[in-house]
Amino acid sequence: MGTAQTQDDDVERAIVSVTDIAAPALCPEVQLRLKPASDTFEGFRSKLAQSHSAAPPYWSVAWPGGQAIARYLIDSLAVSGLRVADLGAGSGLAAIAAMLSGAQSALATDCDPMALAAAKGNARINGVAVDVMCADIAITNFEGVHAVLAGDLWYEPFVARWATETLRRCAAQGLVVLAGDPGRSYFPRSRRQLLASYRLAACAELERGGEVVADVWRLQA
Repeated sequence: MGTAQTQDDDVERAIVSVTDIAAPALCPEVQLRLKPASDTFEGFRSKLAQSHSAAPPYWSVAWPGGQAIARYLIDSLAVSGLRVADLGAGSGLAAIAAMLSGAQSALATDCDPMALAAAKGNARINGVAVDVMCADIAITNFEGVHAVLAGDLWYEPFVARWATETLRRCAAQGLVVLAGDPGRSYFPRSRRQLLASYRLAACAELERGGEVVADVWRLQA
């Protein structure tokens, strides 16, 4: 067994050792390895770091924008037969939902290798295949892809700017661009079409208020 495969196996074991399998609120048909409900986000981050040095484990939460995209894809079959990329994929929820709704293929991209390991493991749990690629959100070319998904990337100005610019370029190339967001202030306010809205409970320590409304938008060039 090669060194890279051994490292991948170590990361996956670390994830399995500290997570629970749970279904996101909007997508009961999907199972993900997520932080235990009893753990705070920072507490979970500290526990994970004891076994494996890691970036903030954003993949361990089913964020509202990602849940909204997943629900929309499963209900609408909007990407059935298409090749899909999930930008900043985290847990891989949107990519998994794409495959469950009939996508031809799905690529999960993220800058955190642990997120990619989580996405691969989550795909296996759900009986689908998802490819992964380590990359930041300033990707300018998804060769052979028909649609790009992005959830919850507008939480701070720098990331939001890069996400919006990348997705606008994808739209200009003729790709379908679907974005999920619970009304964050850095989400683009123009050249967008509202496709669906979903109400769900907020993660108390990561979102403001007891509930959020997560929207799915088609972004245009």
